[in-house]
Amino acid sequence: MSGHGEAHRVDRIGWLRAAVLGANDGLVSTASLVVGVA
Repeated sequence: MSGHGEAHRVDRIGWLRAAVLGANDGLVSTASLVVGVA
């Protein structure tokens, strides 16, 4: 049964990583836009 919990945790980590990378990408895009305008 522990294998299922492990897979769920890995899936959650993958989702969290995707969310962080997406936010980071958006932050970089916004920063570059601000720098380009400024």
